[in-house]
Amino acid sequence: MKKGFTLVEIIVIVALLAVIFSVAYPAIGNIVDKSRVQSNSIKVDKLVEIAKTNYTENYSNTNSVYDIDNGLFINGNKINMNNEFNGKGKIFIDVDGKIKYYIYIDGYCFYNKDTKTKEPKNNIEECITLYEN
Repeated sequence: MKKGFTLVEIIVIVALLAVIFSVAYPAIGNIVDKSRVQSNSIKVDKLVEIAKTNYTENYSNTNSVYDIDNGLFINGNKINMNNEFNGKGKIFIDVDGKIKYYIYIDGYCFYNKDTKTKEPKNNIEECITLYEN
């Protein structure tokens, strides 16, 4: 009696594995993408909170604009984000403390005019256009 698998058995197993992989791969990809977007959303919230705190402590009687370029800049000073943020955008805070922003990070535009929104975009220019319309 011979031990081992025949060629047909091996081909059937490889075909079954290919079918399983083709079904599972999109689902796994979606989970990874959703977690990346959620992580970036948390980073955006952190940036907005830092800007809000700085505004409250230093500039609460004027309009303020915070520039974001791979981190948050306040009056030209970069706020340390421990290399966990690689986006671009702006945060606007008016004299009434109302916050508006647009931030582009990892293919998504996070913006807030009246409500927090995120949309997939190709670059910061598309994010600005989306925010301004």
